[in-house]
Amino acid sequence: MYKHGVYIEEVSTNLRSPQKSATIPIVFGTAPSYLTEYDTSKPILCNSFDEAVRKVGYSDDWETFTLCEFMKCHYHLYALTPVIFINILDIKKHKASKTSNVSLINKKAAIEENVIKESLAITGGEYTLGTDYLLNYNTSGYLEIVIPEESKIEDNTIDITYDIVDRSKLTVDEIAASIKRINTVFPQCSVIPSLMLAPGLSHMPPVAQAMMDNSHRINGLFNAVIITDVPDTVNNYTDVGEWKKTNGFTGSNQIVCWPQVKYRENTYHLSTHIASLLCSLDIESDNVPILSPSNKSLCIDSAVTSEGEVNLGLPEANILNSSGIVTAINFIGGWKCWGNRPGAYSQNLSIDPKDAFITEKRMTYWLGTTLTKMFWGNIDEPGNKRLIDTVLDNANLWLNSLKASGYILGGRVEFRAEENSYDDLMDGNFKFHVYKASATPARNIDFIVEYSTEFAKELFT
Repeated sequence: MYKHGVYIEEVSTNLRSPQKSATIPIVFGTAPSYLTEYDTSKPILCNSFDEAVRKVGYSDDWETFTLCEFMKCHYHLYALTPVIFINILDIKKHKASKTSNVSLINKKAAIEENVIKESLAITGGEYTLGTDYLLNYNTSGYLEIVIPEESKIEDNTIDITYDIVDRSKLTVDEIAASIKRINTVFPQCSVIPSLMLAPGLSHMPPVAQAMMDNSHRINGLFNAVIITDVPDTVNNYTDVGEWKKTNGFTGSNQIVCWPQVKYRENTYHLSTHIASLLCSLDIESDNVPILSPSNKSLCIDSAVTSEGEVNLGLPEANILNSSGIVTAINFIGGWKCWGNRPGAYSQNLSIDPKDAFITEKRMTYWLGTTLTKMFWGNIDEPGNKRLIDTVLDNANLWLNSLKASGYILGGRVEFRAEENSYDDLMDGNFKFHVYKASATPARNIDFIVEYSTEFAKELFT
């Protein structure tokens, strides 16, 4: 439109400024990429909801386009940024062809489907896009056909052919294979993956297994915690533990979530909220992942499965926790996340302390990643006493600062002779031993109450 004058445009009120977290979720899922001109075949880092809409695409059809659920939750409900989105839906492949007879009202028509604009054509004549008809997406994401005055089209109905996005053609095997793209995040976005999820997809065992398989030694170096969901078709809390065990949701770096949750009219996967909650808590602790998500507030107003609302009491929620499942309860202080244990945990099995708590696993990975970044610049430097002392001094100074801040109980780094043979040293291999202990969550506090007759004597004083 040709503009000449002063124009005013209203935008939605920004009620909260987004907080920037050093923990950046890597979210796999499907996006309405036909709504954007950006290349969604690679990881995309977005710092706001508007940027995500522009670069990834947004639709309220969360069942078809799973990434949109996380956009709404992370940017709007928790006011956090940034996020890396990995779209696994290929509109050139996952599509279906259709034909239709459309009625025009005031020379306009909207197709209320997920139409790929480039595929639409008007049949029954030689019509030119841009002259005989115009195509644009409206605010609802539906494709509008507009017939201009100079068009050769005179009828009030038109025959069209077009392609729509067909999510059903995306197979489980394709989804699982796409998880390998986690290795493209660091080279393309300069972000080390530490938190990975796929809400709407991770409840499928092959996908969860692929997440597990690809969460270790990312780019040959890094490890990430994964967040997965139990399907909402598991309706009874007594069945969740057995489903988890049978389907192999038992990773030491895996957070297993049940059930789904709602906020107002929208239903979310619990993994979505747990990821946002973890990022929010990390900001509170100077981006050191020491705080447990358990007993922290969630931005939800109910918990649900496919059969309706779920209202767990504390005993029922603790049964889930004892099987390594994180849940949500409406108890003291409103709706809270409830559970400290990773998928590997079971009350009936002995477990290494390093694998017993979500916070311990996250801290271990974070310490390893931080040490890697701290001393990467020392790679290929002369391997002499000065190098050894530099690593020991700087690493121990850093660990001492973590202890002073209350983030760890203690830590130290040693260069031990028994772990560094002359052959290894002559071949350029140097090994440093890190000792550390993090504070575990105080998951249980007991008060022993006893009647004391001594205080009865107060009656006579």
